[in-house]
Amino acid sequence: MAQLARAEAVNAFVGLHTSHTLVAVEQALDGSVPYVFASGYEATRSIPGVYCPGETPAEFVGGLTRVGSDRGITSWAILGTDYVWPRAARVVERAAIDAAGAQVVLDELVPMGFGTQDGKNAVDLLHTSSCQGVILNMSGLDLVRMLEAIRTRGLDNLVRISNCLEENSLYALGGDTSGNLYSGLHSFESLRSPAREALDERRRSLFGNVSPVLNSWSVQCYDAVKLLADLDRHDALSSQALDEDNALGDVPVSVRPRIGGVVTPPAYDQHLAVAEGMSFEVL
Repeated sequence: MAQLARAEAVNAFVGLHTSHTLVAVEQALDGSVPYVFASGYEATRSIPGVYCPGETPAEFVGGLTRVGSDRGITSWAILGTDYVWPRAARVVERAAIDAAGAQVVLDELVPMGFGTQDGKNAVDLLHTSSCQGVILNMSGLDLVRMLEAIRTRGLDNLVRISNCLEENSLYALGGDTSGNLYSGLHSFESLRSPAREALDERRRSLFGNVSPVLNSWSVQCYDAVKLLADLDRHDALSSQALDEDNALGDVPVSVRPRIGGVVTPPAYDQHLAVAEGMSFEVL
C-alpha cells in the first residue's frame, strides 16, 4: 500500500478488516493518501487521513440494553478476542450494563484464532459464572467457533448477543432456533427499509437471485466506496484538502456527519435482530 501511494499509482484506499490491521495501515500510509475504513470502529482516537464512517460500540449498546430489559437479564458475561476493538467495546458495554442495574460476572479475552482448548476453557468459565446472557465481541470464524462451543456444551438457553453476527456466520453455524441468539448491526438481508430494498434490487438486477447475500459488511463496504466517490466529487481528496485543519481525517469520529465541508453518511442506525433458523427477524 505504501509503495502504491508513494508512486501515486493509487490516490485513495477503502478497507474492510478488523481494527488491529488498521494500526498497520495507519503506519504504512502515514496520512499520505485518504483511507476509508469501512468496518466498525472503536472511536478511541482520531487518525489523520483515515475516514471512519462505520459503527461504534456506543451504537451497539442500545440493542444490548433492550435485550437485557426484555429478557430480564441481571447478570452478563463478556467474551472477546484480544485485540483493539473488543478491548474498547467491553468498556462501553460494562458502563451500559451498570447503568441498567445489572452486573458483569465474567469478563474474559481469548486469543484471536483461538484453538479448541481456549474455546472450551472460555465456555467452562461461562458455565460456572451462572450468567444469564453473554456478549460476544468477536467476528468471523472465531465467533462461529465460540457459538458452536456454547451449543456443544448445551448452553443454548443462554442469551447470546453480538454485533458481528451476520448472515454468513449464521449459515456457518447451521442456523439457530433457540430464540436466544441476537445480533446488533445496521443492516440485515431481512431488513425492510427503502434504502436496503433499493440496494438489494440493484444487486439482483446485476447479478441475479443466486448471488451471495448482502450482509452488513457488504453494505458498509459499498457505503465506504460511495463516501470516497462523494469526497472526490467535492475535491476533498486533494493533498491541499488533507492538509487543511477541517480535513475529515483530523476530526474525531464523534462529530460526524459534517466533516471538511462535505456532508458524509451519519452514524448508522442500529437494528436488533434475533436468529430464526437460517435468517434473522429484525426486531
